[in-house]
Amino acid sequence: MAPRTAALRFGRLALRSRCFYSTEAPGPLLRITDIPAPSTGHIRILELNRPSARNAISRALLDSLRSEIEDIHAQYDLATGEELPTPSWKKRFGGVAGEDEKGPTRALVIASAVDASFCAGADLKERRGFTQEETAAFLLNLRTTLTSLSNLPIPTISAISSLALGGGLELALSTHFRVLTSNAVVGLPETRLGIIPGAGGTYRLPALIGIPRARDLILTGRRVSAPEAYFLGLADRLVEVQPEKEWESLEQKERDGKVLDLARRTALSEAVRLATEISEGGPIAIRAALKAVGEPMEPVENDMYLRVVNTEDKHEALKAFGEKRKPVFKGSIQLQKSVADTTKDALKTVDRAVSDKIVDAIDIGSSVASKVKEVAEDVTGTKNTGAANEVKNQAAGMAKNVSGQAQGKANELAGKAQQLGGQAQGKASEVAGQVKGKAYEAEGKAKGAVEEGKGKLS
Repeated sequence: MAPRTAALRFGRLALRSRCFYSTEAPGPLLRITDIPAPSTGHIRILELNRPSARNAISRALLDSLRSEIEDIHAQYDLATGEELPTPSWKKRFGGVAGEDEKGPTRALVIASAVDASFCAGADLKERRGFTQEETAAFLLNLRTTLTSLSNLPIPTISAISSLALGGGLELALSTHFRVLTSNAVVGLPETRLGIIPGAGGTYRLPALIGIPRARDLILTGRRVSAPEAYFLGLADRLVEVQPEKEWESLEQKERDGKVLDLARRTALSEAVRLATEISEGGPIAIRAALKAVGEPMEPVENDMYLRVVNTEDKHEALKAFGEKRKPVFKGSIQLQKSVADTTKDALKTVDRAVSDKIVDAIDIGSSVASKVKEVAEDVTGTKNTGAANEVKNQAAGMAKNVSGQAQGKANELAGKAQQLGGQAQGKASEVAGQVKGKAYEAEGKAKGAVEEGKGKLS
């Protein structure tokens, strides 16, 4: 069977490549490449590149990662996840040729430029020279960076083809997906070093594979093969790596080197393929789905559905389905004009309905008052206490009935208006107050008429 690999060749697909350099060693700490995403925007690839330290996370590498993550966050509204009209990269790179055409980041892939390691965790050699304050500051920066990564509003994927240990696995756990090649190895060995995972491992791993399995991996600190990781649910994709037949005649070290290189390119290729597949969906829908799945509660799902149900992307998808073609998504955050009109019409309908009920309440209240007066006038001059009490009770009952009907209608309208969203909910509260006020006014008039009748009876 032909090996599943074929290296990822960006060629002219790459919109932009750049690097973060460090004074600690020659070469970039991060290799950054953007390739076109389907329909709109681009997929960003970050490759860790500290071969001398097996991609261990140093302060400089962490700062580079954080800068890239913040750059993507700046392209979207923090509260709503909507694409901002002026993404940060336009300012940050000073209008580099092609920037305006490439659009925002639709997906992020974190991979390794080093064959032997995805990430070996924190740089223990560097940390040995830290003061207690520097250690605390580094850990805070690491936690903040990984939390920021986990909160990105776009799909994030880790491509792992070798070792991902300690903080390296915690980095991968902070992404939405993990692609592992068959030779990859992962683990959280912190307990073997007298500590525990400190950058999300103790809560992200249990959330992913369950408490019993996470407890096993964390307490034993053992290394887990790619097939077992896939079985546990830690890996979302498992890609087989098969050495070329002609490599069998090579020395073991050379053969292993070729396998690791093949595995790294295979993992990256599969991660980009997955990112591309996901990006074929509507950008707004993808971001809303991520938020809804990340906060699995009915109100969140309802809010996210309202966000996508009337977008241009949704209407384009339905149109494309009817025309038997692939949709061309724009990722527009603008709602269709008809939606705004529909909302306004709904509010007007509520206003009209409420106005009608207010008038009805006033008319009924006035009718009750008139009826009480008529009855009272009929018995004026009599000393029949029973008749007087009957008039009083009838009038009071009628007034109470009017008040109850009006308040019930107000509550009904408030419930219906609440479905229209926050704007209509506020309107409903205002309307309910108006109706209840008029109901009390009608009840007051009826009670006044009763008192007037009682006066005439006495």
